[in-house]
Amino acid sequence: MRPGVACLVLAILLAGCGSDASASDEYRAHVDACKLLNQDTLQLLAAGLPGSATDSATPPSITADVSTCKRGFGNPTDVVLHGSTKSGNTPGSPAYRYVSVEAQRFDDRGGQSGLDRARYFLQQYSTPAADIGAGQKDFEQKYTTFEANGISHATLWAITKNLVVHIEYGGGNIRSVPDGIAEQEARDGVQKLTADAAARLPKA
Repeated sequence: MRPGVACLVLAILLAGCGSDASASDEYRAHVDACKLLNQDTLQLLAAGLPGSATDSATPPSITADVSTCKRGFGNPTDVVLHGSTKSGNTPGSPAYRYVSVEAQRFDDRGGQSGLDRARYFLQQYSTPAADIGAGQKDFEQKYTTFEANGISHATLWAITKNLVVHIEYGGGNIRSVPDGIAEQEARDGVQKLTADAAARLPKA
């Protein structure tokens, strides 16, 4: 083979290798949301309540790119909602807590990369949540919000490569005003769950 042809062949092979390396940066296998949970953290966030019948999990399948996992503690029917009939700040005792994690992986489709599709999805659902920034060895983007309507909860949307992770932690109390858990408790819980999920993510 002539030197010029050999160089051309080598250049094509190297270009192909570079393309494969770029593609390998995305998640190509389903991510099981339940595997992102840490049992020690769940025990802490349960607030001393026993596991409840609200536990559920939807494992990844061949046809779905979404995996969800939920854990419940206590009983949501024990939370008596006062609505707007009472005001003040009266701490009660824990009645119900729940954790929900969803992992959604995006493949290349319709001329769009999985990364672009994941970012577009995140933009649609994370607004108007507040950007809380990404830490080292953490998700690339993180957004969080808090909802205090009835059984209150904090929500986090995060993204890494072509994977979007959605986490909620919330609950309610007995004989408390407001009925839901405090905002700081909910946000702290979501932060703990986020750190666990980031540490337990499989390699892309």
